Amino acid sequence: MKSKKNSKEYWEDRLPWAWKSKTVEDYREMRRRRYELQDYMKVVFPWHIWKGKRVLEVGCGTGIDSIEFEDNGAIVNAVDFTDKAVDHAQHLKQLLGKQFKISKASATSIPFEDSSFDLVYSYGVLHHIPDVNKAVSEIHRVLKPTGKVWAMLYHRDSLLYIYSIIFLRGIQQGLLEESSEEELFARFSEYKEYCPYSKAYTIDEAYALFNIFINVIVEPYYNVYDTTNERKIKVHNLPKRLGFHLIVKGEKAP
Repeated sequence: MKSKKNSKEYWEDRLPWAWKSKTVEDYREMRRRRYELQDYMKVVFPWHIWKGKRVLEVGCGTGIDSIEFEDNGAIVNAVDFTDKAVDHAQHLKQLLGKQFKISKASATSIPFEDSSFDLVYSYGVLHHIPDVNKAVSEIHRVLKPTGKVWAMLYHRDSLLYIYSIIFLRGIQQGLLEESSEEELFARFSEYKEYCPYSKAYTIDEAYALFNIFINVIVEPYYNVYDTTNERKIKVHNLPKRLGFHLIVKGEKAP
């Protein structure tokens, strides 16, 4: 039966990487699993270049990436719109003795002044926001002139979308007879079914979304697919263009 939860209820119940670390060793194991699963992040996100700079993470979840920025010398603020995320991030902050600041806030109403940050980072968040143009506008607003944005979006022209969602679910299981492609993707894009909103972007759509920035680059990464029983199976020697994640980098004009 289809979930009736709204986005906030869904993400309060389905916060990624949300097991609560009781010890530093627990956290290290969670961190290891996260960055081994999405190992391309070590290549495309050079955390160290933001040493001494102001970084904002929009949609911080449990705070793993905010901690990574701080460990590399950045001055970090983080926001998320769920109580559960803020609670988990605060817990990790205290457990690890970190300094980053956490606020409960929506990506469409970021509670900071204009031109406040050198980088705004948002990983796996924007594709879950129906009013995504407002969120991108807010990111642009709080960036300093020449400030950078780093973001991750789901990729429509990926192996996972084409094979795992459209073929396995839509055609083989016949679900396209009762659902649109968009509804099917939202249902199966996350570990917990029936995400209220989830959108996959083509590369051209990603460029269009970030058209208020300059020097935008969009590249696919993360060559994985799902089966009906197993998620995120890595595929070696698959063309990079079929990756499930689009990494977007851009710059606010001077």
